[in-house]
Formats: sequence, structure tokens, C-alpha cells
Amino acid sequence: MSSIVFNSKRRGFTLVELLVVIAIIATLIGLLLPAVQSAREAANRAACSNKMKQVGLGLHQYASARKDSFPAANDRWYALGTTPATKMPAGSASGYSWIFQILPYFEESNFYDRIKSVTSGTAGQFSALPLTVSGSFANVQMAALICPSWGGDAIISGSNWGATCYKAMAGRGSSVGTSVGSSAALAKGNWSSDDGYMPLVPTSSPPQSATAANVKNYVLRGRGLVSGDGTSKTAMVVESKEGNPRPYNGTATYNCAWFLGTQTWVVAGRPQDGCLAYTNNAYANTATGLNYGPTSAAPTVMYTTSQQLLVSPTGAAADMIWGPSSDHAGNLVMHTFADGSVRSIGADIDPNIYIGLSTYSGGENTPSDF
Repeated sequence: MSSIVFNSKRRGFTLVELLVVIAIIATLIGLLLPAVQSAREAANRAACSNKMKQVGLGLHQYASARKDSFPAANDRWYALGTTPATKMPAGSASGYSWIFQILPYFEESNFYDRIKSVTSGTAGQFSALPLTVSGSFANVQMAALICPSWGGDAIISGSNWGATCYKAMAGRGSSVGTSVGSSAALAKGNWSSDDGYMPLVPTSSPPQSATAANVKNYVLRGRGLVSGDGTSKTAMVVESKEGNPRPYNGTATYNCAWFLGTQTWVVAGRPQDGCLAYTNNAYANTATGLNYGPTSAAPTVMYTTSQQLLVSPTGAAADMIWGPSSDHAGNLVMHTFADGSVRSIGADIDPNIYIGLSTYSGGENTPSDF
């Protein structure tokens, strides 16, 4: 009996071959990674667009139930008189937000009714303001109010309030305690600085029974749905990066609680520029508030610094790092328009066009392909 012994030599990869394979894999990953990131951002932008679309539908359902009147960004009158006060009567800093007002049309009727029950007193429903019953809003997150690309936290750091990155576009300027002038060409409300569909200072008048002491008890609304400049050319809701915990200058502000009216609004321009007059078919400034905030080269830049924007819980002057802005790639910011459509707008848009898009009846000649 004989046996045959097979001698075989097993030859492995050389170091050079391994390095070549690793280099090829790394190259392929490098080529695929941008495509994956691009696909992820496209998905995030689509999800954000869908959420803002639902917000727009909620606003229109609210309006259809109230003779086509949209909610105000902040639903309370500030004071009786000719100019808005720097804070609510009796030291109450905020009314309920426009987001809170549309909860029944946002599949949140149970929560809305629960708040209604705890805020009803001798002055009627919702006569207790949100900060008075803020415990009822503790840890209430609204996933539908946060863009997937947003860099903030669902619960605001330092508090137990839920955050949002969607804010009402109040118009072209900011109410800072005094009324501001405008050109005759601009249709204006009681305060010409808030000339969007959802102003910070409600445009309706308080009832005759209102006094300086009890005016906070009366819930007011924003403007009615009018053609004006065209609903497809009037922005109502916009994204904001406010609440991002990592500003370059190390000082974070978190003025983005979804239920507080004074924290859920922005204006198209930079608040320090005031209300921009519209004369000779152009605005008086060439800057917008789009993605205007701190950068590595200018770490202390803010959308507004120590302005009476009523964003702090105490009603005192407060900082807001970001106005209309987003974390989307390509410097794009998503907007919901008054016709319910959602469109992305680049931060490099012509300032005259963008500020014009914030007004509901300014008479600007705005192209359709902005």
C-alpha cells in the first residue's frame, strides 16, 4: 500500500498588495461618502418640508374656523395706548404662541383641552398666561416642530421646555417699544413694523372692556387671509437655528420654547436695522437676517443683541443668536407660504425680494422665480 503526499505551498498577500487594496477601499469610501451625505440631507430636507407643510395646513384650518384670520405670533395685547410696551401688563412676559393656537388642528386636541382647563379662571379661558402654568408644558416635546437637520435639543438646555425650530415670520422690522415709520406705499397695521400675516403685536383691537390691568386676559389674532401681494409670495413660517447649543462665541441662547409667543417669531431683516422703509421700489437696506449669526471669523455676531424682543421669560432685553436660518446644506432655509406651499430660499437671495416676501401687502414687485 502506498500513499502519495501532496506538498503545497500556501502563498498569502504581500504587504504591498494589502496596501493597494486598502487604498482602493478608502478611495471608494471617499467617493461614496459625499453621495451618502447628500442623500441623507435630501431626506432631511424632504422631512422638514413635510413637517412645515403640516404646519401650514394647521394654520389654514385654524383660519377657516375663524373667518380666515390667522393666529398672531404672540396672542396677547401688550398695553393700551399708541405704542407697544416693553413687556406684558403686570409683568407677564409672554402670551401663547401661534403654535399653541393650532394644536387642535395638529392632532393635539387633548393636550390643548388640558391646558384650557388649567388656565380658565374668573377672566375666562386662557386668562392664565403660559409662564404661570409652565409646569403643564414640562418635557412636552413636539417632534413635528423640529427639523431633522436642526442642531438643537428637543428639550431646551437649562429648562424642561420643549423646543421648536419653526417660527412665525412677523414682517420686515421689529417692535422694540415704539412705533416706527413706513412709506405710504406699505399697508400697515397698528404697528407698521409687524406687517406679516402673524405679527408679534396683534393687529386687532382689544375689547372696550379692556383696561391696562386686565388687557392680558383677551386673546387676539393676527391678520386675515387677504390677497395683498399674493399668498404664494408671502412667507408665514420659517426655520431658525436658535437653540443650537454650540455658538462660536460660547454664549448660547435658547429662545425657542414652542408654546411661548415671544420666542416663536422672527423678522426678515436684522432687528438692529429697524423697520426698513420701502421707497422708490427698494428697501432702505441691503441686508437680510437669513443665516445671519456667529461665524469662526466673527464669533460675536448675533441676529440681535439686547433688543426689547421680549424673548426672555422676564420680559427683559435679551439676545437672540439666530433669526431666519437653518442647518441645511447649501445655505438653504425652508419657508411655508400663505398658500400652504413650502419652498427653500438661499441666503444669497436679493434682500429686496426677501424682505418683500415677509410683508403681506407691501406692493413690491416680487418675481415668481425667487
